Amino acid sequence: MAADPPVDDSVTSPMWVAALLLAADLVTLDASLGAEGRTGAAANDPNSATRSVQLDGYAGMVAKFSDLTVSAGYSPRMVETPPPQGSGLAVYHSARLGLDYRPSATSHLILQQLGSIGRNDFSPLAAPGALRSTTSVPIDPRLPVKALLAMGSSDTSLSWDQNLSRRVSVNGSAGYSVYGGADGVAQQYIPLEHGLRAGAGVAWQVAPSDRLSLTASASRTTFNTGAKSVLGSVNGGWSTELGRSTRADLGIGSSFGRTTGSSAGSSPTPFPSVSAGISHTFAMRGSSVSTSLRAAASPQVDRTTGSIYEVATGSAGVGWAYDRNLSLSAGGSFGRALSGNQQVGTQLVTAEGSGQYRFERHLNFSLGVRSAWQSVPNGVPGTLTAPGFQWALFGHLTFVLHGTL
Repeated sequence: MAADPPVDDSVTSPMWVAALLLAADLVTLDASLGAEGRTGAAANDPNSATRSVQLDGYAGMVAKFSDLTVSAGYSPRMVETPPPQGSGLAVYHSARLGLDYRPSATSHLILQQLGSIGRNDFSPLAAPGALRSTTSVPIDPRLPVKALLAMGSSDTSLSWDQNLSRRVSVNGSAGYSVYGGADGVAQQYIPLEHGLRAGAGVAWQVAPSDRLSLTASASRTTFNTGAKSVLGSVNGGWSTELGRSTRADLGIGSSFGRTTGSSAGSSPTPFPSVSAGISHTFAMRGSSVSTSLRAAASPQVDRTTGSIYEVATGSAGVGWAYDRNLSLSAGGSFGRALSGNQQVGTQLVTAEGSGQYRFERHLNFSLGVRSAWQSVPNGVPGTLTAPGFQWALFGHLTFVLHGTL
């Protein structure tokens, strides 16, 4: 009896994708291409000019069914910084796949897979990519010595929300991640790590404008250097609306960490956790001004050593929207290590100011300046990228397409 012919995956895969799109109630497609040029001064030699060109692409799809939403996105990045001041060409690929399922009106389930591979540019002056966080968040003050490293990462997460009543809801999450250098050279600076994490929480809407929350989380990270870190935390939070245009939140808690291996005993335990933030929007005639301020202190795992240390972070931002096409913005972030024999005192401060103009709905242009100041105190091993002050002028042009099927 003759054997069945082999199945050609190059044919069946597109057919499955086409069948999925045809069965969806609504399909949304997005694509964008951004180009940015930077020129400025290097941290290790303020008298030497540096130049960089950065290209960011994005292609994404969202397919909506009755109770299920499937989303996927791919974002390549290329950064060219010519020698002798630069480190050459860096190409980095990022992808995301998500499933959003609502089995009932009170339940919500999200499954997400993130992945990336390539030479990553750790410069604090690089613009965030399409699949990276675009909010003003503090940058980790512990950056690798080399600006460009071959990196790889994978993150799988599952989260669940359930409304028990109109005021009370519970949630849970779990995840597994892999992160670190993709070759021997990169792993000398950032070793390969495997991490497990889980969390649970409850939220109570005590009033129309006030919400209380209690969360507990735990994580376990192992490194190929032999280091192991376990971190657990319990935090309480309060968020409120102080009027129609003002929002504030406050959090406090405690964390307990333990490190074994080569970094054992490098960080104390327990660790305090505090956070506070406020945002306000000023409405003007035909325009608006938005402001935000945030500060926090919490423990985190040092990805270069595997030890746990306390880090203080802060961020501030202001934006003025003159109309639908013209806007101005400025912001900054701060990060400083508060503990750890190999971390304490290292810090990174960044700032950015820019103006944005939308020529038409598909084309946006921004012009501005970015700066960063990094420092390592005497006696602490230097693991920052070129400590000192650096800055860059930039121009960014983005072309965006959006459509539905």
